[in-house]
Amino acid sequence: VSQTITKTLAGLKKCAATSWKKSGHLWKLDKTIMMEKFAAKKPSCVSYDEKLQSYCALKEQVGNQPMVKEVDFIRLHLGPLAESVQENANAWVTSLGKLLNISARDNMESLKNKIDGLGNDLERSPDTLEDLKFVLKTISNIQDITLDVETRARDIRERYRT
Repeated sequence: VSQTITKTLAGLKKCAATSWKKSGHLWKLDKTIMMEKFAAKKPSCVSYDEKLQSYCALKEQVGNQPMVKEVDFIRLHLGPLAESVQENANAWVTSLGKLLNISARDNMESLKNKIDGLGNDLERSPDTLEDLKFVLKTISNIQDITLDVETRARDIRERYRT
């Protein structure tokens, strides 16, 4: 009897280790701290997308696993565990989505402020030679940053799409 129980417990441990170990990080890590560290790196849209995809894939994998597992004389009902894992994965996706939204909004506000500042500079009346030089310099700056502005606008659009 003792050997059978030991064997069964080893089987349970193996079942838990192989099937559910992938989702352990959802609880081990403090979400707030991890999100702050991730946001501090100023990640690209691709980095956000990779993380979002990994959590979505985890949710799908958990949903595809059998909800009842029998190990010798013990029957495990894994539905509540699967539901909990999926809820935690959803919470991580929501947190990442909020970070992505904040990032996109900050980038958009920064770009808007830059464009507004240049627009104000262009409105300056070229009454003197110095004013004319200033306006022409502003036009030159606008031409120089056009590619950068287009790239930033594309990145903002992609962040909102993701």
